[in-house]
Amino acid sequence: MTYDVRKLPPAKQQAAVLSMFDGLRPSQTFTFVCDFNPMALERKFAAFFDGEHSWTCIWQGPSEWRIEVGKLAQVTAW
Repeated sequence: MTYDVRKLPPAKQQAAVLSMFDGLRPSQTFTFVCDFNPMALERKFAAFFDGEHSWTCIWQGPSEWRIEVGKLAQVTAW
């Protein structure tokens, strides 16, 4: 799935990406397209979802970024 958050008001773009991640099941991914440098958002993911997510920059600006975000599968300890 690819979501273009550029269509949203700037104040809602980061919250939309966080919400999309929240809706993922383990091992699912989505790609979002934005027109801002997502470094601050990447730091939020690292703080809120440390060890629970993947973050892959597919295309890096300066006018457009494409980032693939995934929810990692949970490992069950036996």
